[in-house]
Amino acid sequence: MVELASQSNCTIALLPSVGDSALDAAPVLRVFGPGGPILEKKLRAALRFGRERVFTEDPKYSIRLLVDIAIKALSAAINDPTTAVQALDQIEDLLLRLGRCRLEIGNFRDPAGTSRFLMSFPDWDDFLGLAFDEIRFYGANSIQVMRRMKAVVNGLIAMLPEERQPALRRWQERLQFYGRPFFCGSGGPVRGFSGGPTRTWQLASQVRKTLASLDLDSLRVTLTVT
Repeated sequence: MVELASQSNCTIALLPSVGDSALDAAPVLRVFGPGGPILEKKLRAALRFGRERVFTEDPKYSIRLLVDIAIKALSAAINDPTTAVQALDQIEDLLLRLGRCRLEIGNFRDPAGTSRFLMSFPDWDDFLGLAFDEIRFYGANSIQVMRRMKAVVNGLIAMLPEERQPALRRWQERLQFYGRPFFCGSGGPVRGFSGGPTRTWQLASQVRKTLASLDLDSLRVTLTVT
């Protein structure tokens, strides 16, 4: 592609990402710039289509499969958070490897430094969103899963270079309210997994108010929560 674009003094952009479905009659390439046109048969010869996604060419595919395993394990029909945690173990390993790679590779230039071929390639935020978004949603009620997800983010922060830190710290902030114990002190409500004050916190608040109004030195109170 770079050679074709250089010969015609133009730039070629690949519109779908690697791993996307190529739909019938949908545009695949865009050619622009001051140079002359490129024969369609030459552009077609430079493209490669496959029947399915492959690990060696699609960097998101392996994470996608692991996320699918995790969210299926978290479904009500299966309810297997341990399998989801094991999937997170493997996702952490992949993110560690990706975090040490140079991901800004979507702009290919000729020897003179002119951009000749552009393609969409996932950046670090894309990989983190793919790895965590759906598991966070489906595993929000699992303390085991949320604890492991927080540990993954903290581990990545500890081991990856500085340029990966801002996105990871944003995820650390997003996860801070997930998986906390429901009962807390008087500083305010614990946010539930759905984002609002939970019924459990309301019950805890009522219990605290009741206890505050009692003379505990002369009265023994037994509480049974059902």
